[in-house]
Amino acid sequence: MRVWVDITDAGHVVFLAPIVRRLEDGGHTVTLTARRFAGADTVLRRYGLGGVLTTAHRGGGIGARAVGLVNRTAQLLGSASSGRYAVAAGSHASDFALTAWMLGIPQMTFLDDERLRRSNAVNIRLVDEVAVPEAISPATLAAFGAPAGKLLRYPGFKEEYYLYDVRLSSFSDAIDATQREFDSAGIRIEPAAADGLRLSDLCVEAPRGRALIEHANATILPGERVAITGQAGTGRTMLMRALAGIWPFGRGRIAEPPRERMLFLAQQPYLPIGSLRCAIAYPSAPDAFADEAITAALRDFGLESLVARLDEEEPWDQVLSVQEQQRLALARVLLHQPGWIFLDEATSNLDQETERKAYATLVEKVPRAAVVAVAERPGVLDVLPRRWNLAATAEGRVTLETA
Repeated sequence: MRVWVDITDAGHVVFLAPIVRRLEDGGHTVTLTARRFAGADTVLRRYGLGGVLTTAHRGGGIGARAVGLVNRTAQLLGSASSGRYAVAAGSHASDFALTAWMLGIPQMTFLDDERLRRSNAVNIRLVDEVAVPEAISPATLAAFGAPAGKLLRYPGFKEEYYLYDVRLSSFSDAIDATQREFDSAGIRIEPAAADGLRLSDLCVEAPRGRALIEHANATILPGERVAITGQAGTGRTMLMRALAGIWPFGRGRIAEPPRERMLFLAQQPYLPIGSLRCAIAYPSAPDAFADEAITAALRDFGLESLVARLDEEEPWDQVLSVQEQQRLALARVLLHQPGWIFLDEATSNLDQETERKAYATLVEKVPRAAVVAVAERPGVLDVLPRRWNLAATAEGRVTLETA
């Protein structure tokens, strides 16, 4: 089972490291994300743990916190696009709780302080279970949105949070219970018998369990180019997440080609901390592609000015404009040459002419790939001749119409 653990402070590494090791010893796959704050990256290395670093702490002001919440949530959503998680655990971080909630991942948060703050009300309400010190009264927790049935309480104060061994057995039990629930329900992803993609009686649920897309049956053959269209709120992004295997909530089956032949691009690209070479090669290793290939890919999307900066290390999500980030993600496609390209509004910040040229470049440079994209502008629709249209019914449900 895949488990997602998020760390927001160096001190949390001390607590979460034994949990991570126990999960890995039990055969689970653990992915770590960590905020660049209070030396968390240094402590992770000392404990022999790797982590995907996200944006730094932006200060205590309301405006700075709001910007930080939006930016880190976008980065976490990008990092989650690499796979489907059965459960998530974080340390009272609103951005992580919001991300897991948006993706429908069952989650737990750990509170390490006897003093609750208004910001805690967000993550406490979004998560499924809260581990808290007994020093926090049940009445206080209820006021913050945590009824007794949501609590895993441990004795003492915040300092004992890092020592109390109940965390190991309790969290491990929660992981096993979630695995059983996860395996017995939801959208089933399976290998396609033939090289293609097929939806069979697929029903997709919206956040909080409301049925949205119902009884979808459709097929995409290798090399076909399909636009997913529909009004806002009809579930286009949720359908794309279901195809990516990170939205398991609903029913039915998705038969898909081998995952290594598929590449998904989100609206907000994920740019790992490190060199520009690392960012463009993601999810492959930084040395996976020759300089000549990287240079050509950057030039194809108008990023010639970045060629000389391949080995510079910067927080590229802050250095590059949103438009440049989206074009950088498109350049990744040319390097990886996938058989299936999925774009969830991945060019939404480009002007219409640049977007049209970007799709034309993809079709020219990766001619045998199937392209599936959430799209609405005429220039893109001209390049994607097939349609999956999500149409809302009078009852508020959505049906998939194919053409």
